[in-house]
Amino acid sequence: MTSSLTMPEALSALVMDDEDLSELEALVAKFNMFRVLKAGQNELRHSNMLVWLFKPTESHGLDEQFLRRWLMEVMHSANQNNDAVPKSRSPVWIDAATISNVEVHREWHNIDIILEFSLSVLGKQTDWVIAIENKVNAKQGKSQLQGYRRRIDEHFQGADERSFVFLTKNEEPPADPAWLTSTYSDVLRALERSVAAQRDTIGREPLFLIEQYMELLREEFLEDTEAVELARAIYKRHAAAIDFIFECKVDPIFELSNRLEDRLRNNEEQLGIAMSKSGKGRVRLIPKAWDTMANAAGRAWGENGHFVVLELDFYPKVVELNIVAGDGPEDWRDKLWERCGEPPLQRSQRTIPRRFLKAYRGKSNIRVNGVADLDLDLESIEDEIFEWVKAHLKSHKFQEAQNVITGFIKELP
Repeated sequence: MTSSLTMPEALSALVMDDEDLSELEALVAKFNMFRVLKAGQNELRHSNMLVWLFKPTESHGLDEQFLRRWLMEVMHSANQNNDAVPKSRSPVWIDAATISNVEVHREWHNIDIILEFSLSVLGKQTDWVIAIENKVNAKQGKSQLQGYRRRIDEHFQGADERSFVFLTKNEEPPADPAWLTSTYSDVLRALERSVAAQRDTIGREPLFLIEQYMELLREEFLEDTEAVELARAIYKRHAAAIDFIFECKVDPIFELSNRLEDRLRNNEEQLGIAMSKSGKGRVRLIPKAWDTMANAAGRAWGENGHFVVLELDFYPKVVELNIVAGDGPEDWRDKLWERCGEPPLQRSQRTIPRRFLKAYRGKSNIRVNGVADLDLDLESIEDEIFEWVKAHLKSHKFQEAQNVITGFIKELP
């Protein structure tokens, strides 16, 4: 803590006495060619990398392993979500199949990636076409996905199977329900497993490139990384010095998240809550009635998380307080999804999501979207959000939803 130190003393403690800072500097300073090329949030560069990985004849040495593993990840998620996926597209079927005749198209009629290939199992060949629309930061356009699907259906009528995959950073639901959802977590898992299986056949240079890309995905697309955890620990110890260095304007969303997390934690008893694992822009908590050993076994947000949380979300147009189920037994999630069809719960997606099932949505009138670009009084915003959360937790609508979820938590194994 630096509150009892003068500012020069606080700065000296930050740069001279904190071993975590040296470790963090080493992690951040580590060379990554994708960061040098500013590819972290660039959709075009991610698409180009994926095209290279999807082609079995390219120089990466993975053969068709990445294509196969990625298909298995996507179809496994689709089957779990009860999407309309034939059994012929199951991960088991894909794993057993021979993959041939692979063609990869880039920006065909503005569609980011199109895969054409054949799968053969027990002498039966299936010709498959998959359209991939890749969104890292951009949002889907009105009727964009429907238009792309019609184009594929018209042009590739001879294909036995046609699939549509909406690849996003944060599992954004597609406007067209015919599209399957996928995230870069699927890409990372497929790459990790492909490299593990083919490491002996991958050349030194391609392996370096692939490992650099996997490192980028972990740092840019996953919330819990070593660098992030170190940075948070350092900030808590040296908040005054760091705030002084950046004049409290480096990242207002992060600052607002920290403020609300601390404010809620300091008022847990008054509000009847307990804090859960939070992240930038999303502060998570639970009512005391949900603070059970069964609920604490959830790991969707990392260690020390919960199956079901209240999520204070700063990213929508207005601040929201939502009930979110991160994971849980499949039959339990199915039952919860069915119950979400009736008030006071509600469904925010057409089909059951793979992981983050939003069962309730509480909307405020507080706008913080775009706060990073504005010179706002964070203390006043913190007060306004805190008072709204306090009132909403007491509202009849939320109390009804809380009681329903309490019953579901009691059913957890």
